[in-house]
Amino acid sequence: MNKKILILILCIFLSGCTRKTPAVPNNVAVRADIFCTQSDKTYQLTYEHPQKLEAILNYLRTLRYQGNPETSPEQLSGDRFEIRLTMSDGSVRTHRLLDYAYLRRNGEKWEKIDPLQGRSLVLLLKLMPED
Repeated sequence: MNKKILILILCIFLSGCTRKTPAVPNNVAVRADIFCTQSDKTYQLTYEHPQKLEAILNYLRTLRYQGNPETSPEQLSGDRFEIRLTMSDGSVRTHRLLDYAYLRRNGEKWEKIDPLQGRSLVLLLKLMPED
């Protein structure tokens, strides 16, 4: 009888030692720093609220790409925006928007986007109250 109780207590004790650790959450954005240069104005916006970050990320995911630019957008003198997303693992993802029509992600090559979408992205960023 004592042997069965001892085995039962040992099983209970060991079952507590073998619990699975919770899964590490996906890498998510924890901060967005927006740097804007329009005409003669330069300003910075910062967002850390999860709903605001999700709104920015969702919009970036819906952008429709229209191919590669014919010339280098770096030479354009239009409005410039940089979105720096700091992720939960400490990494940084960068999106650069030039003249509302060209987007570059994480230093990759420039891509054309619908200028209307580019303007809508900037409007979203400007109208969202800063944290």
